[in-house]
Amino acid sequence: MKKKLAIAAILAATLLNTQLAQAENFHCSAFPFKSAQAGTAFKQHAHNITMRRILEYQAFNWEDTEMQNICKAASEGKSVDFSCMDGRRDWGAIKASIPDAWFTLGNLELRPEMLALQEQRAKNNPREAALSYCEQLGVISRKVKG
Repeated sequence: MKKKLAIAAILAATLLNTQLAQAENFHCSAFPFKSAQAGTAFKQHAHNITMRRILEYQAFNWEDTEMQNICKAASEGKSVDFSCMDGRRDWGAIKASIPDAWFTLGNLELRPEMLALQEQRAKNNPREAALSYCEQLGVISRKVKG
């Protein structure tokens, strides 16, 4: 009996998480990086516009990994939040993903690094990979409801 209840609870949680994911899918209704937390992070760590772009790319990379972690947890029946990442980013981890030396470089010195990050994201499309992973786990649906 306990085993049947546990299975029912896991199925219910998975269905609930799937329904939530279908409604949210990590979608933000506004432009990214509009939270007060993001503004503070940019003021503290982006000493020029190129470093701001690098922080944005690294924040997107962090989000992609976090999305996969959230979807894996949902597939295991855990309660998760599929809403927009704005205001939930771990800026300490994002900053730590950037070499310390870059925080002293100027725009022209950082440009090749920024372009490499941009090219890597365009080539690998990690956001698509993260969302596809979530869809394969059955916890989100990107189909347009008609």
